Amino acid sequence: MKEDIIATFEDTTLVLSKNGRAIIKNLDLTVSQGDFIVLLGGNGSGKSSCIKMLNGTFKPTQGKIVVDGRDAKTMTIKDISRFVGTLTQDVEMSTFGDMTVFENCFLADTKGTEPVPYKKTALYEKYRKYLKTFLPRFCDMMEMPAKKLSGGEKQLLGLAMCLMHPPKLLLLDEHTSALDHTMAENVMTITTEIIRQKNITTIMVTHHIQHAIDYGNRILGMKEGRVVCDMREENKSSLTKDDILKMCY
Repeated sequence: MKEDIIATFEDTTLVLSKNGRAIIKNLDLTVSQGDFIVLLGGNGSGKSSCIKMLNGTFKPTQGKIVVDGRDAKTMTIKDISRFVGTLTQDVEMSTFGDMTVFENCFLADTKGTEPVPYKKTALYEKYRKYLKTFLPRFCDMMEMPAKKLSGGEKQLLGLAMCLMHPPKLLLLDEHTSALDHTMAENVMTITTEIIRQKNITTIMVTHHIQHAIDYGNRILGMKEGRVVCDMREENKSSLTKDDILKMCY
């Protein structure tokens, strides 16, 4: 696999229901280093299923998905998580609620391979400095249980955990949809700033067309498990929100 290719769908079909209906149909897609791909489409169009196949939750029924040069069918979710990070719309799943902010950071940092240390001074400073990039007030919340954070704070902590060791591919599945407008915009701004700083290849599922226009360098519209339009940086600038709405929904 070429170094600049992060993942590919190769004639990929996904069937989950007993009636044999395909959720994803013969999908071909190449994800390259530095891409910020936005998936648009109505409910049931297959957007989130693409995310779940990339992170190993679903295995393709036919065809192949290659992630970091390896066939995803041969890897466990744990294998894939070493180089793929996922953040979903479920704010309660972004962090470990009964663990403190510090403990969540430590878990992400060590990938759960070490017990939480009794003496934390050096790590406190390390995590404070790191978290300040995401939300300055995290510096004063290190001993707060994550379940006491607001929805936006949980998503930002979840994002920080995903990026503690920057993944080759970041998957965002409507990660701002459960937040109020102000917090959603704040989380989105911070998310994209850090993605650009670290040059992290990203696929984002959203219904927010303006976010797709503002942040994606490639917009894919999906209907009934197929990609029906593919808009790249050079041509999406000439399209209005109404144009994109008509093509993708």
